[in-house]
Amino acid sequence: MNFVGIIIVLFILITAQHSQASISQGVVRSTEITNGKIINASTDITHIAKMWGLSKEEYLQYQKQIQNTPSAKWWHQLDPPQVLGMNATTKVERMHYAKIDVALDQIKVAKELAFQRAYAKAFSQRYPHAKLIDLDNDKQNIDIKAHDSFLVFFNIHNIQGALLTNKLLKLVSGKLDIQINIYFTGKASFYEIEAWARGNELPHSKLESLHISLNHNQNNHVNKLKQIMGKTNLVLPIIIRVRNDKASIIELGI
Repeated sequence: MNFVGIIIVLFILITAQHSQASISQGVVRSTEITNGKIINASTDITHIAKMWGLSKEEYLQYQKQIQNTPSAKWWHQLDPPQVLGMNATTKVERMHYAKIDVALDQIKVAKELAFQRAYAKAFSQRYPHAKLIDLDNDKQNIDIKAHDSFLVFFNIHNIQGALLTNKLLKLVSGKLDIQINIYFTGKASFYEIEAWARGNELPHSKLESLHISLNHNQNNHVNKLKQIMGKTNLVLPIIIRVRNDKASIIELGI
């Protein structure tokens, strides 16, 4: 082996030892190309783990699962505590990660509700004589009869979806035998849906009697909507009225 070859081998060995030491210390150093530029990143695993409510060991276990097991295909879109919970082997371990996930969702929902209130306030300040959604507008133009069913489709993080739902609830208030089925598209946990229902003050009696249903099945609801309407270019949020097995889009005047 010539002198250059020896230098290359030594360089590879030193680099490998340095990388291994960095990982053992909880630091990952990586090089990636973004928009044609080389970026060197040094990331503290302990810090990342803490953001997810995990220990360093738990986060490293998550990385192992999401890279080297079927979890990479099944649950690549889930958060680290959720992936760990799905792979838990005991009830205690599963509950541990469930509690972490609930705590994270609580923080997330609280921030989103706070922003929703701030958005409404900012709108009223900028447009003091306008309403984000006029709850009284077109009230007499919406034809509502007994046994009507309304299907509401929107992403749980969409403010307009919440406002449309509140308007619909006001329109059907006092009317009997009206069914409202709310379908949350996108990613939404059970805790987020529960918090959303509380934050928007959905009538508890209507939920208990199933006159209002909250349905969580991610984007499968979009496929359901397309099947009902026979269209693919539908814009959310959207409200569908079903009467005598016939579906029609309801405009509530945003």
